[in-house]
Amino acid sequence: MKPHSLTYLQQFKSHFNPSGYQFVLLDNQGIIVESCNTLFNLTFYQGLSAFTFIPFLESIEETLIKLSVADQPLYFPRLDIPFFSHHHIYDFTFQRFQPTDDDSFIAWVIKDNTNHYHYLRQIQQERNLAIVKNERSRLNG
Repeated sequence: MKPHSLTYLQQFKSHFNPSGYQFVLLDNQGIIVESCNTLFNLTFYQGLSAFTFIPFLESIEETLIKLSVADQPLYFPRLDIPFFSHHHIYDFTFQRFQPTDDDSFIAWVIKDNTNHYHYLRQIQQERNLAIVKNERSRLNG
């Protein structure tokens, strides 16, 4: 029987529901090894260190490099940043992914939550307006 032929990224991605997600594998220097390019195309950046052109990743580089398989994933919600000419709101998750004893990657999961956060912001604004309106009515009462 032929051995499993999924790429490392496909193996990692198979653990998730991929709708609205992008999966990226980085080596310990932040080099983009593989990306599914679901949200934006990273093909041009493959082979380059994401630490050098994404300021947020540069700011957490040391933490990402130190991640081990035993560590809990690092979750960064609601990152409202322009990203490859897409201005959306993303949730980033990072974890160590080690498909073999010899291969170890920083797995970067990008979730586009723009619609969710815009809806949440709208609901919060409506709630705040209702509170202000009720307070005004009470004071003018």
